[in-house]
Amino acid sequence: MITNESITLYHRIKGRNPSNRFIRVNFAKVWTFGGHDATLNKGLTDSDSLSVRIPYLQNDIDISKIKRGDLIVIGTSETDISAESDLDEYYVITSVKDNTFGEEPHVHIGAK
Repeated sequence: MITNESITLYHRIKGRNPSNRFIRVNFAKVWTFGGHDATLNKGLTDSDSLSVRIPYLQNDIDISKIKRGDLIVIGTSETDISAESDLDEYYVITSVKDNTFGEEPHVHIGAK
């Protein structure tokens, strides 16, 4: 699978100490499409949807640690956070699909 980006995923932990609400995981080789921009389609509209594909063959993935409501930052981050407000720009995961079929199995994430 062609890759064009790295991402940092912040997995939300519920019921924990407020200073440890997120676990940070970096993925070095992913494919991303979309993001924060605008498009013209019968008028000016926001196009803030992000699609991410994380190939199993190029990353160590535990899909059980990717959930709706987790956060994605484009690029590799070494910063641990305790709240969403600690981040300047991020996406919230809206869907997670495990695509294990075919020659290039991957996790497909949708975010806004």
